[in-house]
Amino acid sequence: MDNRIQMFLNKTIRVILLTLFFYNLNSFSQADKVFNYYLENLEGLSAVYNKEFIIGTAVSYNDINNPKLKKLIKKHYSSITAENEMKPQSLLNNDGSFSWEKADAIMQFAKDNDLMVRGHTLIWHKQTPDWFFRDINGNLLKKEKLYERLYDYIEAVMSRYKDVSVWDVVNEAVSNDHNSDEIYRNKGSMWYEICGDEFIEVAFRYAHSIDSKKKLFYNDFNLTKPKKLRKTIKMLKSLISKGVPIDGIGIQGHLFVYDSPKLLDNTLKNFSKLNLDIQITELDLSFFKGGDMRIHKDFVFDKEQELNQAKAYESVFKTLKKYSDNISSVTFWGVSDLHSWLNYKPIEGRRNYPLLFNDNYLPKFSFFSIYNLK
Repeated sequence: MDNRIQMFLNKTIRVILLTLFFYNLNSFSQADKVFNYYLENLEGLSAVYNKEFIIGTAVSYNDINNPKLKKLIKKHYSSITAENEMKPQSLLNNDGSFSWEKADAIMQFAKDNDLMVRGHTLIWHKQTPDWFFRDINGNLLKKEKLYERLYDYIEAVMSRYKDVSVWDVVNEAVSNDHNSDEIYRNKGSMWYEICGDEFIEVAFRYAHSIDSKKKLFYNDFNLTKPKKLRKTIKMLKSLISKGVPIDGIGIQGHLFVYDSPKLLDNTLKNFSKLNLDIQITELDLSFFKGGDMRIHKDFVFDKEQELNQAKAYESVFKTLKKYSDNISSVTFWGVSDLHSWLNYKPIEGRRNYPLLFNDNYLPKFSFFSIYNLK
């Protein structure tokens, strides 16, 4: 174990040893000193990768009001994505009016700090209020009426947030059932129930008609799974053949630390053939497989686990660099382990450690594994 860590530390011995020494800090003053040391002495991650692709992160309204997180975001990332604040459920009130305040604040933060913004997301079967699909009597809308409501919604959001450079127009519309050949998510989606798969094409055409200069993306998860990948490629080819204005594919990238590197390579190789822009939109590396609903009370995030994750991140970024001609941006789904969505999804209170910075906002081995990647 010692030899493995020593080999890993060779490239960055000075800064990494500080991480090891201060990793379990009991003194906030010590933590602040180390935090400031790294902030002042490390080059920003976005600058390190400026010749390959944009480096971004998801942020919440709370994040942009957290002094340390604000400093890390400004230092290491050149693009931000609202984690939840631009989803329909966050923007829409029950009476059909809009709540813009938190999304506005994120947009203002981006403007103040010269950051790009990915808009996430216009259409999703989740986090969209049920009333959006119903009339005043509670009955499901007819397809035509739903499309009218959809156009008005997209127009309102895209017109307000003109500084957004890329929009995830449709999110997770492909079936995740690996036992079925059905392409589209036909269960649990009100969009599909009312409109069939046509709503995907309609949404892209609406978004393009409202602002033809914006990059429009389809975004989904589990795209390293061969069957989900095949389904998604089939859908994308269908859209392209119809002349639907789609510019890119968003690979969420909620990956497992012990995934085979070949899976991501295969995904990027196949998507690269479509001549679409590729963006990694929600990257994190979990210690638990997707669908694992166990508590894992005995799991300990020790130095060996941290090293394993660092090796995985290094492998992921080697693969991303291989396809950098096709990838325009890589966005992490958060900055610090302390605030990761994986601490409460899918199991409330199950700690996960999927990001580059630890609970004290200090860089982990994973940060340095990609920071020093040649």
